[in-house]
Amino acid sequence: MPTILSLETSDKHKPTILIFPDKNPLSDILISYYEGDFKIIEVTNKEGDEKKSDYFRISPESSHLIKNLDEVIDYAVIFLGEAGGKQNVIDIVEKLTIDKTKTVFVVGIEQIEVFYDLIIELKNNKSFSFLIQGDIFSIEKNSFSNSNLSKIIQTALTNQSILIIDDNLESIFPIHFKDAVNGINQVLFSKSLQERAYYLFYNHPQTLLSVAHLLKRVEPELELKFSDLKTKTKKEKQKIPRPSLRQIDKNLKSKLLLNFSYLDSYLTGFEKSLQNSDIKNIEPIQETQHNNIFFLSKFTKKILKPNLKYYLKPFFFGLGLYILILIISGSFSLWYLKTTSVSFERGDLLSAGKSAQKASSFLNILEPNVKLISSVWHMAVTDDFDNKFQTINNILEIANRTSASFSKTLEKPDFENLNFLLAELNYAYFEVGKLKITRLTNVLQNIDLSTASRILSAAQVAPDFLDLKHDKNYLVLFQNNNELRPNGGFIGSIADVTTDQKGISNFSIMDVYQPDGQLKAHIEPPYVIRRFLQPHFYLRDSNFYPDFPTSATFSALLYNLETEKKIEGVIAIDFEVVKKIVENLGPIKLSSKTVDSKNLNDFLQETIERDFFPGSSQKKDLLNELYNKILLKLQDNKNVMKIVPSIMELIDTKHILFSFQNTNIESIFISNKLSGSMRDLRESSDEKINDYLSISEANIGVNKANKEINRVLKYEVDVNGQTINSKVIIEISNSNHDLDYKTYLRIFTPLFSKLQSITINGVSQKITPAITDFKKYEAANFKSPSGLEVDELIENGKQSFGFITNVQNEGKQIIELSYKNGLTIPNKQSVFYSLLFIKQPGTDNLPINISFSFSQDFSLQKAQKGELKNNTIAITEEIKKDQQYLISLSKKE
Repeated sequence: MPTILSLETSDKHKPTILIFPDKNPLSDILISYYEGDFKIIEVTNKEGDEKKSDYFRISPESSHLIKNLDEVIDYAVIFLGEAGGKQNVIDIVEKLTIDKTKTVFVVGIEQIEVFYDLIIELKNNKSFSFLIQGDIFSIEKNSFSNSNLSKIIQTALTNQSILIIDDNLESIFPIHFKDAVNGINQVLFSKSLQERAYYLFYNHPQTLLSVAHLLKRVEPELELKFSDLKTKTKKEKQKIPRPSLRQIDKNLKSKLLLNFSYLDSYLTGFEKSLQNSDIKNIEPIQETQHNNIFFLSKFTKKILKPNLKYYLKPFFFGLGLYILILIISGSFSLWYLKTTSVSFERGDLLSAGKSAQKASSFLNILEPNVKLISSVWHMAVTDDFDNKFQTINNILEIANRTSASFSKTLEKPDFENLNFLLAELNYAYFEVGKLKITRLTNVLQNIDLSTASRILSAAQVAPDFLDLKHDKNYLVLFQNNNELRPNGGFIGSIADVTTDQKGISNFSIMDVYQPDGQLKAHIEPPYVIRRFLQPHFYLRDSNFYPDFPTSATFSALLYNLETEKKIEGVIAIDFEVVKKIVENLGPIKLSSKTVDSKNLNDFLQETIERDFFPGSSQKKDLLNELYNKILLKLQDNKNVMKIVPSIMELIDTKHILFSFQNTNIESIFISNKLSGSMRDLRESSDEKINDYLSISEANIGVNKANKEINRVLKYEVDVNGQTINSKVIIEISNSNHDLDYKTYLRIFTPLFSKLQSITINGVSQKITPAITDFKKYEAANFKSPSGLEVDELIENGKQSFGFITNVQNEGKQIIELSYKNGLTIPNKQSVFYSLLFIKQPGTDNLPINISFSFSQDFSLQKAQKGELKNNTIAITEEIKKDQQYLISLSKKE
């Protein structure tokens, strides 16, 4: 007669749950979660407090007795960890089947092959669900904080850097321990989940590169260090790479006939889990050479040696046919790879997608066969073959899907298509990152991953500012950078853009003087405008503030006062944008002339200036015709693809600027350096010197002299004792034959900087405070003071020095401005110097020479760029966007 077990419980109405931990630390968290609400049965040998209310412990050796339990087991969580526990699970399952217990089986992704046979037996029971557990991590101190992934994250956040090397690109499947518990409970208790098989890890990220990218979004100061050089030990060379999710998913479907889904919609997610953790108080861990690398359990392969005595002839015939098939498949793969690349270069998305699909099909034929050959003959050249092969295949899938989704989005620009396209582009970013590190192709070496990362990050809010569910108005400023202003150029024309449920319902280009003529209110302009141009602040001069979000606020305000339209966002573009678009699309035939990238600038300038007067329609008609011709060419998706890379570069080099009324959208664009903001986003610390420099010019000569203006910038920094002395040297050359260049020049420096001297062409200037009060300079008896009028203002937390200078035609000015830097040298053993240079929008590439000198009290530890000679670091380069320079010093003992 079987032994009957019973549970002595304080509450007969509580449901009963059984936990089979099999050494999985998640079980302890689940038990603490269920305490008080359930009668808990734990099958374990561990010792502990057995006097807990409604808690019962059964040893694994007695698991066969569970079937005799007279209590009904309502729920069960079974962790499948070791093959030795299979029999215990089988014993327990007998009871669970009788009771129709709602059961979740959790198996680690590394152990799935061990339990295929058991899962096949269990999957027919409709009460059983299955979870594939990924790599659990935690940055809090607990039983998961010593996991490999936890150490990688902790090391990265502690050291503020992470090294991305070739082997780091093996697959990872992260899940925060709290999300792991939540996922188990969702499957166990939720009635809305209809599927029976789930991945207990996030859909994204799935590589260390993608983890690093998300870590950088949580901690912007995190430095990503890329390297494809790594000396492998013999043991590492023999290591079999971890299979990708694609391979795992394929095996699960073929062997278990189950489709596994994600639980992401019920989970906090990787990025938010980090944000919700106490990142600032991570305990530093000892970093080893293994902290940033995944080490996987070794799999052994047994290769049986066949008896070939009676099968030599058919064997060699079959082998020859087999090799012939591989050669044919390889040839077609290479052919379609090439046609995919050529089609993308031409912008033919449809052909590229078809070629990519065919190339992927032939590669799928090659993959298992080449891996088999390499394992039999131990081919050294294929140590990391699987990773590279998989990456190529992923890129082909991306090419196929992205081409389809891009075309679909262009045909129907709704939210669903846009979100899908953004997801594909994000995935493409990480896969291209793999190719860049492994150097599989020279074409991708020129891709700036940091730029792509920032633009993709900002693109995630595209559905918000392109909200087609509500009518919205946007203002586009066409800036002529031949007449340079602080944010790109004089605003000669604008476009009024309206969006509704159908997309863009209105795009009206007009001369800026049309709305300016309707302004009735008075808005006080910056003193330079009122004193040297006109007494009122108009839309055409609204971009006079070097910080574009500030200028955009005035642009939106003035346009609202002129037209009574509320503006949701302001976008500024300059002549360089139109020039690049025409360069990519080819010659455009207008009614009066065919224009290309070479003659466009001169033609527009001549046509606009000839017989122009405020209120004329000449400029508006020309720009509308050009816009419509460009739009007509962009009806072809091939042409759209041609201009996309140029648009990304123009955004990065500040020829296209964005500002939005929605503060959430605005902050994302600012943090990703896409808004033309002057804000300094660097973190400060006791050991850091955050130096800052930006040069802003505003042409107030009412001419287009900037077409022939060139400049060279030199910046000298002297770190001595406790003080820092700085000197800015600007060389401005005017190649115009008949136009002088009258400019309002401003130099932005750290707060509390003190101006010491200004020389122009070697002549020391008498510095006098600028007259900025209109009551004084508009007085009838006003006379400009002798000397150089200099204003000293504070904007955006920086000290600026501004004055007006005139560079005569075919002349040159060398302006030297010396000041005592407002920063001081930290009294620390290690000192980190950071110079942030903010480039002016609308300007060409700027040659810059930086000279950083330090006293004998310091020694150089590290310089990001430049050459060291006699305690001076010299950096010479040409910059096209905002740039940061880092130098590390240490005090001598």
